[in-house]
Amino acid sequence: MDSPLKHRDFALYLGATVATALAIEMSFVAVGWQVYSIHRDPLDLGIVGLAMFLPLPLLALPAGHLADRYPRRTILIVSIAIDALVAVGLLLVTRAGASQTWPFFALAFGTGLASALGAPAGRALTPSLVPQAILVKAFAQRSIAFQLSVICCIVSSSSASPTRYAATAWSRATCWATTRTGWRCWPLTSASCAAAA
Repeated sequence: MDSPLKHRDFALYLGATVATALAIEMSFVAVGWQVYSIHRDPLDLGIVGLAMFLPLPLLALPAGHLADRYPRRTILIVSIAIDALVAVGLLLVTRAGASQTWPFFALAFGTGLASALGAPAGRALTPSLVPQAILVKAFAQRSIAFQLSVICCIVSSSSASPTRYAATAWSRATCWATTRTGWRCWPLTSASCAAAA
């Protein structure tokens, strides 16, 4: 049977998914560290988590409707653009030396908003990238790649520092550029993906 990674668009989509997941998790860790360093109150960390979670139940149905009604790629681009704006906002708030927690709560809400909008479109994009015969494999590979990127980010973020914010912004900018130009600027090729698999 054919490997989903042999399909160029799916391989590029998988690369963008991994980069986006890494960036989102890095910003989540960075926001948590920043918020905790301001007041040293664990409740603030809970509020950050709540701010990221709130958009998910509020936008679950509307985001699914948008994914069915409008081009999924466009919705995914908007979602990644929101993530990139959150990264820039995090950089600006950090550089300004924030002594309040509310800007971080707003940034966490922005990350949740981007995730709530982009998740249905991103998940629904996979069937259009591979033949139906290997769709189950493609879903499995996407899920594994996403989970591995989350785990790798948590491990690598154990020594988070402000220099990692630049890496987060770069990762999001790369994902945005990749989707904006129609998957053509990612340096990943079907041959390199198949060789790595």
